Amino acid sequence: MGHGAEKRRGAAQEERAGAPEPTTPKELERNQRLTIAEESLNAASTGLTANFITPFALALGSSSTLIAAITTLPSLIAAFAQLGVQRARSWFATRRRHMFVFSLLQAIMWLPLLAVPALAHPGLWLLGIVTLNTVFGFLVNPVLSGFTADIVPDEQRGRFFGLRNTLTGISTFLTTLLAGFVLALTTRSPLSGFAILFSLAFAARAASAYLFTRMGAPPEAPADGATPEPHELLMHANRTPLGKFTLFLTLFLIAVNIASPFFSVYELSVLGFSYAQYTAIMCMGLVTGFVTMSLWGRYVDRIGSRTVLVTCGLLTPVIPLVWAMTSDFRILLATEALSGIAWAGFNLSVTTYLIDATERRERTRQVAEYTVLVQIAVFAGAMAGGGLLGHYGKDAAQSFVNLFFLSAALRFIVVLAFYQTIKELRLVEVPVRGRLFRGFVLVRPHMGAMQSTAVESFPARAKAAPQARARDARGRGAR
Repeated sequence: MGHGAEKRRGAAQEERAGAPEPTTPKELERNQRLTIAEESLNAASTGLTANFITPFALALGSSSTLIAAITTLPSLIAAFAQLGVQRARSWFATRRRHMFVFSLLQAIMWLPLLAVPALAHPGLWLLGIVTLNTVFGFLVNPVLSGFTADIVPDEQRGRFFGLRNTLTGISTFLTTLLAGFVLALTTRSPLSGFAILFSLAFAARAASAYLFTRMGAPPEAPADGATPEPHELLMHANRTPLGKFTLFLTLFLIAVNIASPFFSVYELSVLGFSYAQYTAIMCMGLVTGFVTMSLWGRYVDRIGSRTVLVTCGLLTPVIPLVWAMTSDFRILLATEALSGIAWAGFNLSVTTYLIDATERRERTRQVAEYTVLVQIAVFAGAMAGGGLLGHYGKDAAQSFVNLFFLSAALRFIVVLAFYQTIKELRLVEVPVRGRLFRGFVLVRPHMGAMQSTAVESFPARAKAAPQARARDARGRGAR
């Protein structure tokens, strides 16, 4: 344990000393474009499947408990498998080779689902295959996170991730719309519709895997060699920004996932929505999400990740609250529009905050530790929600309503409890007005605050003069 702490201190010192710049600006831009294209194709695969695994499980006759397991257990198992990502990384000479192999394996795992309806206990087969699919995807994520952080300069992260999430949102929206259209056309034989979706998902993910082979290879910081220890991150959560952020997110995701896996079941089984209505609700959130993503990206660059995180976190309780109060399709459609806006900002700020809170040399290990704890929270919330559904009684509709009210209350409580705990880690400027010399507080990840000064010219008596500002050289150079 002491040896691990010593390595982490050394890595933090290296981070402050500055990381090597990867290749040339032209190569950086090319890698950024290919990364966005790859993520968009992966999002297409997700759009064709993510919101339709639960309807597929229902079509196979799966119980609510098994559906909760299918929704959450694969990610939990994959998160623990991700603890071995550094060992898996050592099998390959480059990051792009690592990402290509595991992305291709993830693509291949969509094909066995075509045979699941013909097997005995199809729900359990579905659980196993989706778990393998998720494991392969999770073995890509930490390596891709480090790769992306190395090709995107700090000051461009909000805009880059805003653009990336906008394009992936459009891709997800279009393919979700396509998936709903396919299922609507195959209502007499829904299993054949799902077979089409899984085949298209394979093609999209395989194409995204191929793009990894076209990317450059920016310099990679040597791995710190420490074994991922999620319990250490949690036990010492109050000592680091990453620990505090992870603790907040785990509790928040427990609150969210008490209800989240059961919205689809509620729509299709209790409210009796058609596949067309179900798809419309899914797509509404996607549309408002990708429309507002670039705006959230600009806000993250201007005011930092924390403010966006807290603001959007306080909006999320409204969503289950409305679902608990009405079954009117039009109102729920409008609620999903708000949901898309809130979750777009929340997810973007989570991404940028996580990158800011992790050290470059330790990022793969730290992301693996963080992911395990987050997925435990997702699983725990879903299992608690499934248990509460049975506990609330025989009235199915009222059981779901109670669950939605509980989730809304817990989300609100968690955000308020951590409002002061989460600190901004990005470089932000806080003006102190009304002085000849304007002061700025420069907040640097892992380095605390530095004071910088700028000179401001005041307007003349007769007419306003433009402001002139000269930033201290430390402000830009430290980046």
